[in-house]
Amino acid sequence: MKDILEQIRRQTNQILSRLNAQQKMILFIGIAIALALLILVLVWTGGTQYDVLYSGLSQKDAGVIIDKLKEKKVHYRLKDEGSTILVPSGDVYEL
Repeated sequence: MKDILEQIRRQTNQILSRLNAQQKMILFIGIAIALALLILVLVWTGGTQYDVLYSGLSQKDAGVIIDKLKEKKVHYRLKDEGSTILVPSGDVYEL
C-alpha cells in the first residue's frame, strides 16, 4: 500500500511539473468546484425528508400537536406560518 501511494505521489508530481502556472490554477479551481458540488449533492440528498402530518391548523391546535410531538421526542418543522406541521417521512403513519 505504501508503494502504491508513493507511486501516485511521484506521478502526480510529474504531471504537475509539466503544467504552467495558469494550467495549475485551472486544475485546482476545477478540483475545488468538483469537490464543492460533491459536498452539495451529499448534503442535499442526505438530509431527512419531511412530509405533512397536519395542515390548515389553527395556532391553538398546532400548539397542542407540537407539545405532543415534543413529549414523544419527534422532530418536526413548521410551514405556512405554523399552520402546517411536517415530520420525518418515516414517522408520518406512526403518529
